[in-house]
Amino acid sequence: MVSITLSIPEEIRDIMRKHDEINWSAYIKKCIMNKTKALEATKKIEDNQKTKDLLNLIGVMSEEEAKELENSVNQFRKEFKLNIETRNS
Repeated sequence: MVSITLSIPEEIRDIMRKHDEINWSAYIKKCIMNKTKALEATKKIEDNQKTKDLLNLIGVMSEEEAKELENSVNQFRKEFKLNIETRNS
């Protein structure tokens, strides 16, 4: 595992010190991990959309099948976004 160093305003650090019940390192680590997972999932969704468009274009997938895939991807997007937002709250 690697370490990173963050710079934050002194007034924020003062507030953080008042809340020693929070493991700030673990909190930031979790936020970074959640964001990177969301970015990777978004990339996969975009790649799947490009694949769907290509398959439809070359006739491998019917328009109806392409629409079903698009609906599935959109539903996954909504659920994933809600899941990430809930975890970060």
